[in-house]
Amino acid sequence: MLRGAILRGYLMSETFKGIDLDPGLKSVVPHMSMAQQYAGTLQHLQSVWDNLSLLGQLAGTGIDISSTRREFSDLATDLLNQLGTEALKKFLQDANSKAQVSISTLVRNLFERTANIGFLASDQDIRDFLRRDGEERDETARAALRARFGEYVRKYTVYSDVVLLDTSGHVAVRLDENEATDVSDDAILREAMQARGGYVERFGATKLVSGGAPSLIYAAPVIDQGSVLGVVCLVFRLQDEMDLIFSKLVSPQDWSVVTVLDAAGVVVASSDPIHIPLGITLTPVIDSDYKIVKFGPMEYIAISSVAKPYQGYGGPKWYGHVMVPLQHAFDKVDTEAAPEIDDDVLATLTHSPDLFSEAVHGIPSKAEHILRDLNQALWNGRMSQATGSKSAAPDFSRVLLKEISETGSKTKDVFSGSIGDLHQTVVTSYQRVNQVKAELAIDVMDRSLYERAADCRWWALAPVFSEVLSNDKSSGQDRDAVANVLRSIIDLYPVYTNLIVFDRDGKIVAVSNDQKQDLVGSVLEEEWVGRILSLRDPQSYVVSDFAPSPLYDDRHTYIYGAAIPSARGQRAVGGVACVFDAEPQLAAMLKDALPRDDTGNIKFGAMGFYVDLKGKVISCTEDFFTAGQQLPMDISVLRIGRGCRHCCVVQLGDAYYAVGTNGSSGYREFKGEGDAYQNDVVALISTRLGAA
Repeated sequence: MLRGAILRGYLMSETFKGIDLDPGLKSVVPHMSMAQQYAGTLQHLQSVWDNLSLLGQLAGTGIDISSTRREFSDLATDLLNQLGTEALKKFLQDANSKAQVSISTLVRNLFERTANIGFLASDQDIRDFLRRDGEERDETARAALRARFGEYVRKYTVYSDVVLLDTSGHVAVRLDENEATDVSDDAILREAMQARGGYVERFGATKLVSGGAPSLIYAAPVIDQGSVLGVVCLVFRLQDEMDLIFSKLVSPQDWSVVTVLDAAGVVVASSDPIHIPLGITLTPVIDSDYKIVKFGPMEYIAISSVAKPYQGYGGPKWYGHVMVPLQHAFDKVDTEAAPEIDDDVLATLTHSPDLFSEAVHGIPSKAEHILRDLNQALWNGRMSQATGSKSAAPDFSRVLLKEISETGSKTKDVFSGSIGDLHQTVVTSYQRVNQVKAELAIDVMDRSLYERAADCRWWALAPVFSEVLSNDKSSGQDRDAVANVLRSIIDLYPVYTNLIVFDRDGKIVAVSNDQKQDLVGSVLEEEWVGRILSLRDPQSYVVSDFAPSPLYDDRHTYIYGAAIPSARGQRAVGGVACVFDAEPQLAAMLKDALPRDDTGNIKFGAMGFYVDLKGKVISCTEDFFTAGQQLPMDISVLRIGRGCRHCCVVQLGDAYYAVGTNGSSGYREFKGEGDAYQNDVVALISTRLGAA
């Protein structure tokens, strides 16, 4: 292996010998197969030009191509530097997208956990249990609360366990009976008891989870009338969640290893734990775009990304971190099948000042200048022969002129091919990055709507809802109790504009939004009401079509609902309807997924869309596209479909855009196999390339 590495290093050094690569490219360009190919060809042509120049002087042909030789050498260096720059840029865009998506998707998920733990800590059944003295906390009471925890985890499948501790640290009840239930003096208990009204987010080894493996736990104090009764903890399935995220970012053929690092650089999750194990310490790349680092016996290109805060929540201050072996870093860039681009469109885009620097634009004109000078020199040489000028060897002179002409043609072909590859590299990099960004957008949407489906089902099981609606003689005070629970929920879940409880006749009993109190007493007439009331399984839920609703001021939204079971086990006594705040929530998801420039600002002309399978807009980052409007693009070119993954170039108005698409494939059990509802939504992320 060592001999092979030495031989490869020698061949690379010979291939790029005499080429003045930019300092920032010297360590990476030799690993680019496309650059190696052109460098080898250009080196060969350079040798030919050197020989022809010398032979021309010896043969007395009357032409001087020494200037052509020098200009060719300079242009070859410019070309390889630009090829290297664009290939590196393409790689960094891809790797940075993976790092960003990994941490951003996780943080959006963990934001929901902070709301979950806050509401669960206010659960009436938990409070009632902790109010009891030791003798009253018998096995029957524990079994009832354990069953309630089981219902919770059946809805929110991102958790592996629910643990309830009393103030002395004793595990009062937990879902997983296989875990230890003795007294816990874990630090999370002390931290949570002091977090009055708040929560604690803690990752590390804990006595609450056996085996010693670090766990991500959310804990909050259970408070009643100002007194702390205990602490409730949710154990998050971190590795399970990260495996789902990684599976969409790294293909089996990809050499990238995507990891998540904590604030100290310790690996808390890895897409390939055999390659980069959990628990080791790496150095996040926070002071440069990338670094070449040594890990084990190999060199890697490393990139890190920090998640942007979501609604004020910044997550546990972790990093998305991508490492790719240097010798394989450009395999995908060089060998992957390029997205289809119409030749005429690509020819138009080559003149775009938004895509290509002055250095890139200057290469074709410099190449034309060299060939023009060469043609003039050849013309002069032929004229010299035709007018009878003497040379040392007329036949040799003619052969030499012919050879110079053919070498000029080969040179033209090499430059034409390399410039075409350079242009295509730039355009396809936009397409592929947008495809990754579209995957982030649809993944975040699927995860958010998964939470909405879980929320409505869990809230429908609130004992007070069933008690009040099962009582035909409920009072206004009882209905106020229902409204108070709804208000406490919406304070923690700003993704809704209103939460509604209605009875078996569809009459609204209570709402969370004080500005919508006029709805109380009115009867809901939407078709989804009947579907909710017909539900019998606490795991079932209903979601409306994405359509205008009077509950959302006649704007487009989704409404999620579940049935409230009777306290006597009969048919549903009512239902919960959750009005999703679709406009700002969906737009924020799209905006977070848009590609950004080096300063962190959204790139000029970048747009994001959610559309249905017919191309109707669900949400858009631009105000001039509204929900329900038909997408002004050819959807056949976009290949919109369930689970689609595609990238292309389309014309929109007077400009061309690179578009990446990604169709929903569901999240966990939500909208996946066995779910009654399909999330037939496609995310589109587009970047303006240039004028059409």
